[in-house]
Amino acid sequence: MALPLDKLNKLLRTAALGVEVVQTATKGRGIVATRAHRAGAAVVPAGEPLAHSSKRAVNAFAGHGEFAGYERAWRKARGKLEGADGRRHPLLVAQIASRVAHEPEASPYVLAVAALCSAKMTGPTPAPWVEDCAAVKRALGGDDGDRYAFLTDEWYAGVASRIHLNSLRADAEGDTVALYALPSFLNHHWEPNLLVDYGDDDVVFRAARPVKEGDELTIDYIHGLPQEERSAYLMENYGFDEASEIDSVSL
Repeated sequence: MALPLDKLNKLLRTAALGVEVVQTATKGRGIVATRAHRAGAAVVPAGEPLAHSSKRAVNAFAGHGEFAGYERAWRKARGKLEGADGRRHPLLVAQIASRVAHEPEASPYVLAVAALCSAKMTGPTPAPWVEDCAAVKRALGGDDGDRYAFLTDEWYAGVASRIHLNSLRADAEGDTVALYALPSFLNHHWEPNLLVDYGDDDVVFRAARPVKEGDELTIDYIHGLPQEERSAYLMENYGFDEASEIDSVSL
């Protein structure tokens, strides 16, 4: 669901942060600064995640739906899925599905998840995702009336593709991953103007150098990967080649 930009920015409360989600010329949606930010300033807070691979339930956009019911469903599903070869993405999809099942159809949470960038899927749902979808449905108790009727292979693939494109490390050690709302709109750059600061309890995106009003805010999706591996990794996981992006810019 491509929310209109004015509604998306209102949902994410970007005006108070001095940033704005915009349509960029070549990268789809991105984030620009609407005021100057000094070097080292906290420019984009991660906020409460939409899903998190740790053991806690998330409460982003609180105040909607039956949170207690969602929390019970998530605890039940988590216990059945945690041993699945250490794979974290099915855990994130299960958490989102359990929350969606207890939310109104057009709640802020549901809209935020739907608004994230999704991979362009062609052909049938990949077999591993079909298997993951069945496992998640079993873990959530798919026979619970019509509550999980939405959890089809196609729905799973749509959410899983958003997670693959948008999930980020959530701690300094890299032990957990999370799906965040506003940071998901940050585009990649080989020389980003934002650096990721992993705190004890949250993630903050700080200015690597002074940021001017109108600058697009970017992060490095693969910080620390050897140079010779970067282009292949970006193409396989995100669908673009960093080398061609660099060649197209006058340095």
